[in-house]
Amino acid sequence: MEVSVAFALAAKKIGQFIHRYHVLLFAVLAIGGLSFATFRFINSSLSPPKKLHRAHLPASTRKQLRACANFTRPTSLPRQTYRQDGLIHFSLMIILGSNLNRAPVVSIQTSGEVARTERAIIDPADLRVLAYSVTGALLPKTPQLMRIADVRELSSMGFIVDSIDEFIAPDDVVSLQKIYDLQFDLLGMRVIDQRRHKLGKIIDFTIDTNTFLVQQLTVKRPLFRSLNDTELLVHRSQIIEINNDEIVVHSETKVPEPELHEVVGSYVNPFRKAHPAKQPINEKE
Repeated sequence: MEVSVAFALAAKKIGQFIHRYHVLLFAVLAIGGLSFATFRFINSSLSPPKKLHRAHLPASTRKQLRACANFTRPTSLPRQTYRQDGLIHFSLMIILGSNLNRAPVVSIQTSGEVARTERAIIDPADLRVLAYSVTGALLPKTPQLMRIADVRELSSMGFIVDSIDEFIAPDDVVSLQKIYDLQFDLLGMRVIDQRRHKLGKIIDFTIDTNTFLVQQLTVKRPLFRSLNDTELLVHRSQIIEINNDEIVVHSETKVPEPELHEVVGSYVNPFRKAHPAKQPINEKE
């Protein structure tokens, strides 16, 4: 009997407490539930697809690419081998696009630097670098472009051209002017997947120096998702759409492993003499 009375008193006090503070209790529960739901929504919307591959290059290659600071370092450019005929051949064809910003442009005619690269002129249709805008003391004040087609060589000295006469104005080539007028710039573009999940913004990209096609995009992840992995690498094969504001990529895809191409193309290096072939040593009879 005493236990029943105690339970009745406890229930009465609880009821009085709830009746007195029901508004406060409802507000606390509503705010707490809303906060939890908001956090889960933001977390799920910012998280990248689980099957999106984040690293497609071997660790050694990624380390080498990140070490490329400027053209004075031997690791900042593709490895080169020279033959008896004086031709230069590339064996590693991938380089960070940021390494070609403010790169020197050397003239064969003057045997010295005549300009520096600025913005890459990229065709959004296939992400190919068609030209670079260049500036220099010897160049006109009007915009000047260096077409990739006019580059003789990309070496440890930078881009090598015949002379400053190779530089053109944007309106000299109609097809190039159309791309130039778009003012298309990969850096800073937003990347989302086909489900509209935000993956981040582009901070760099890699270029195949044989074709000058952009191969991969380096995407900086949002703050909420950057604790575990600050960057994503998105292969060009994942891209679905490119518009004025953002790049749309596949939600789930398997990216092929990168391929290091064999010798493709050759260029005469005017600054290096051909090495004479070594004669075999005849044994004395």
